[in-house]
Amino acid sequence: MSVSVPIAGDQARPANIAGLPELEDIDAAIGGTVRFCVGPRLDAMDRAMWQEHLAIAERHVAEARQHIVRQRQIIFELRRCGHNTTTAQAVLATFKATLRAHIEDRDRLKAELSR
Repeated sequence: MSVSVPIAGDQARPANIAGLPELEDIDAAIGGTVRFCVGPRLDAMDRAMWQEHLAIAERHVAEARQHIVRQRQIIFELRRCGHNTTTAQAVLATFKATLRAHIEDRDRLKAELSR
């Protein structure tokens, strides 16, 4: 007996996961092999959705870079005028962390589309 657990509909490709200790117990209990899907292929609609998400992520990366450039200009002007830049630098650090998150998201989406 073989049990298949599709992740993405009929397009899914099952893979044998026998040999993993916790799954061997399941195999014995059902009298067969448990199968699951590894890296299901994207159908055309899924691919279009992922490409749309990637375009949004690319826009977020570009906008985050613009925010960083602008915040650096603000810090420069504050310093030039003799003002405290502590808060402005904290905002810059937040913008940089946000950029890193957007880049990670974009890279994850690119990897998903390349499968």
